[in-house]
Amino acid sequence: MQFREAGIFFVYSRGNNLTVVEFIRYKLREDAKTEDFLKAAEEMIPELKTRKGLIDWQLCRGEDETRVEILHWKSLGEAKTAAETVLELSSVQAFVKFIDETTTESGYLETEKSFEA
Repeated sequence: MQFREAGIFFVYSRGNNLTVVEFIRYKLREDAKTEDFLKAAEEMIPELKTRKGLIDWQLCRGEDETRVEILHWKSLGEAKTAAETVLELSSVQAFVKFIDETTTESGYLETEKSFEA
């Protein structure tokens, strides 16, 4: 699996600042233990913080055990640059071993219209 192919990027407005959202959806491998997966996620945080432009990272779980990662970036260029090099990080290599590559969704979206609440 190429991590950079596992994302959907789209731009949304946070106040007057445009940011980029990276959305990654997948399921864990059948032999993966949730506790070990979450530990691997925690161990990634220090290295993820070194990625230029990263604002935050959320890891979510759906009722059907689908996982969704949501990352906010300052720019699309910074998000794509990070995606090109993220698998070089040892903690990310350990993390992606838990992912069932056949369930990963990917693609890119552009925002047609942004609405504020």
